[in-house]
Amino acid sequence: MRPVFLVSCLTLRSSKGGTGDISPAIIERRSDEMNRDNMAGIAGEITDLQKSTELYGHEIGAAYIAKLAIPRISGIEDEVIAAIPETAIEPKDAEEMQEAQPGDKLLIAGKVQKVRNNETGETTVFILAEFASLVEHPLYQNEIAITGEIMNTPAVRETPRGKKITDLMIRVDNELDGGGAYIPCICWQAAAEEMAKYSRGTVVKLKGRLQSREYIKRRYTDSDSETEEIKISREVSAEQIEVWWQPEREEQ
Repeated sequence: MRPVFLVSCLTLRSSKGGTGDISPAIIERRSDEMNRDNMAGIAGEITDLQKSTELYGHEIGAAYIAKLAIPRISGIEDEVIAAIPETAIEPKDAEEMQEAQPGDKLLIAGKVQKVRNNETGETTVFILAEFASLVEHPLYQNEIAITGEIMNTPAVRETPRGKKITDLMIRVDNELDGGGAYIPCICWQAAAEEMAKYSRGTVVKLKGRLQSREYIKRRYTDSDSETEEIKISREVSAEQIEVWWQPEREEQ
């Protein structure tokens, strides 16, 4: 029997008592309004905040581009990028956002997206905010829930440490340019082995966190000299996954 992993609805969370916190009623209402096929709820500390009308060459209107540090239970921090349209900011925070700086805390609800840098061709996974508020006492969170079609052929492999892993590319609606955005996701161990049994075109419901990891990109010049550059990759690490639909297999 195939194991079934249920995906629960995301709920934004903020602790009570701080003067900068939003009310639980607003949090609950915003959570209920989120797109059920693509939901993201994050809360973290601002490490960088810039005002811009574009993200890597893609027009997004008047917005803030934020980098947030979100700690895991292990103590490792994930760096999450969020594009925050001014229309997504709580009215009470509109003026404060103009004065926000590294160290301030943000609570964000929105959708996970991927954009291609028009200059370098590299892609970045980020959160497109539908709601954002400055909070003094957030409960750090990093939760993603998406439903979409697998766009690659899953195959299990092993990491250098011997853990089984399967890469999935899940299609979601592209909110910036139309069409689809393919979100890189990974599942581990038993889930990795299970998902490797499915084919491209299978629709899954997946819940996890948006994680970041550093890697070294090596470049070679015309003179055969090597340069190294530290890059950051972002992907959804699946914690729960459920097969929603699968294409019929052709009879042999």
